[in-house]
Amino acid sequence: MSSLTRRHFLTTTTGAGLAGVLATGIPPVRGQQREISYLCWNNFAPASDKKLAEIGQRFTKDTGIKIKIDHINAEQQPAKYASEVQTQAGHDLVEMRMHFPWLYEPQLIDVSDIVADLEKKYGKAISSAQETARVKGTWRAVPQYHAMFVATYREDLFKKASLKIPETWEDLYVAGKELKKMGHPVGIPINQNLDSISTAGPILWSLGGIEVDKDGKTVRINSPQTAELIEWYRKMFRDCMEPEVLSWDNASNNQSITTRSALTSSRSR
Repeated sequence: MSSLTRRHFLTTTTGAGLAGVLATGIPPVRGQQREISYLCWNNFAPASDKKLAEIGQRFTKDTGIKIKIDHINAEQQPAKYASEVQTQAGHDLVEMRMHFPWLYEPQLIDVSDIVADLEKKYGKAISSAQETARVKGTWRAVPQYHAMFVATYREDLFKKASLKIPETWEDLYVAGKELKKMGHPVGIPINQNLDSISTAGPILWSLGGIEVDKDGKTVRINSPQTAELIEWYRKMFRDCMEPEVLSWDNASNNQSITTRSALTSSRSR
């Protein structure tokens, strides 16, 4: 991990330094300490941010290059990216999620060589990483991690209601109605936050639906499976949830599962 990080940092730093030379005509002073900046989101597990800081310190010790790590809330990422693109100034490295490499392709360097080295060492990147980080055949981001869709539930509340753990979406609907009557509704976000997206997508796929065909061009969202998804969400919201899920942010599911919800989604930590 450290060798990959060092190479990525050095590659990006070289590009940033060259841009400065071209803009001013003045090369950096020999021996002057280099500094690069990294923008990432506040992780819901604070230990993760602490570990990232430790990695940054090791990198500086090994290379002499200072790294400045800035954290922002996940909800602020799109606006921050847009601002830095507009001003053509900002961070050298940014953490991007899901579809962002496609949106900002012109602003991202080709990192295919780095991914190739990773694949030689660890094996081929999983399909979801390829679909999000490789844009038009070129890797514009280095895959960092992938979290599967896994529901988080309160076993004690299911036992209290004498309910079995759901095995199908219809099972969840039936159980959810009883849990809501007990004052412990199902909590699945329904809005434009990232948890909503990462929940609705896997449910659609499990029903056999897709958003876009494998050719990357043909839109397939208008389908019977999408209609089935919408109907399932409609009755779940009506009978198993509370209106507050319409305004949840990316931390709400984590908070709700410890206080009220019997079941929630999207990688609660």
